Amino acid sequence: MQTILADLAVSMSEFKKKPELFEAMMEEIADQDLYQKVLARMADKVNAIEVDLDDL
Repeated sequence: MQTILADLAVSMSEFKKKPELFEAMMEEIADQDLYQKVLARMADKVNAIEVDLDDL
């Protein structure tokens, strides 16, 4: 068994009892991933393309 260094851990049996817990966790991970992409793209201003919002 591997050591888990985390503030919170959930067993697979908890996911089986409460599938919405797994879904909520996956949504949070996806949100964090999207947030990191947004930060990276905002920092990459060299490749930015200026647009007019009215043209969208």
